[in-house]
Amino acid sequence: LGLRLNSVVNKTYEYSQNFAKSFPVGIEQGEFDSLTWDSVYIFAKACRTLLEKGHSADEIKGSLLLDTLLNITNIGVSGPIKFAANGARISHSVYLVNVVKN
Repeated sequence: LGLRLNSVVNKTYEYSQNFAKSFPVGIEQGEFDSLTWDSVYIFAKACRTLLEKGHSADEIKGSLLLDTLLNITNIGVSGPIKFAANGARISHSVYLVNVVKN
């Protein structure tokens, strides 16, 4: 979270432009690599949003984090990122799940 948001956005754009070229010769791009990149980016963006709104790192969890994630939109490496109210990624087969520790 120490990265400035603009820096992360710029890096994401650069990464998306060079994604296929970023693998060494002989190493294939995995089918989930772009989803992993986007997942980490969206999670960091949600955390940054909450920190900028004055929440402490200890508060960033549960429904507060889930609600923030559901309201983030972005153009990621894997395509447009937007979530429906039920956590389903619109135009993609990815779901947000709120895991609760018992």
